[in-house]
Amino acid sequence: MIDITDNGIVSIVAGDTVEFGIMLNDGDKIFPEWYTLNEGDELLFGIMEPNAPFERSLVKKTLGVEDVNVSGGVTVRLNHMDTALLLPGLYYYEVKLVRMPIGANQPYVDTVVPRRRLYINH
Repeated sequence: MIDITDNGIVSIVAGDTVEFGIMLNDGDKIFPEWYTLNEGDELLFGIMEPNAPFERSLVKKTLGVEDVNVSGGVTVRLNHMDTALLLPGLYYYEVKLVRMPIGANQPYVDTVVPRRRLYINH
């Protein structure tokens, strides 16, 4: 079971397999411009404990063009073992986009979904 509120708070049952989509807005709230992943782009999804940095995520997913769904967003899939051993309580999730601009020698990293609450229930 998964529940996602309008403001992005996620609640899941530990050990459940869940899927949800993430739409990437390259514009703003008033004039959204949906960004579709290009070849070479990566979307990094992480679940971390409160006050832990993204780099110490307990659950990490790397998504690419093969994960783009029919709506143009990206489907994140959490399998049974991704959350089965997490204790019930409050965690956070965050999503970063890594893309290589044309002519650049280093990737550009952008936090596309800032840290939001995620509850694990039993």
